[in-house]
Amino acid sequence: MKNVLFAAPASAMGTHMQGSCTGFGNFFANIGGFTFVYLLGILKDATGLFSFGFYAIAGSCIIGMIATALLAQTREKIFIAGE
Repeated sequence: MKNVLFAAPASAMGTHMQGSCTGFGNFFANIGGFTFVYLLGILKDATGLFSFGFYAIAGSCIIGMIATALLAQTREKIFIAGE
């Protein structure tokens, strides 16, 4: 069974670009991970509460879920059109 995370770049850009696309995606995932941890610390220091930081992270997770659903619909249209 293919890992969908690594299959998406191959289907979009071709197998010759799979490593570059995966590395590029991982780069931004690491930047995002660092940024949200830093944001959580800043919001905790400014307010004394963790709740605002957790709301920001929860909001970004919801945005990510919406983006994933949109990507899934786009991929379905591409595969249906390609048949």
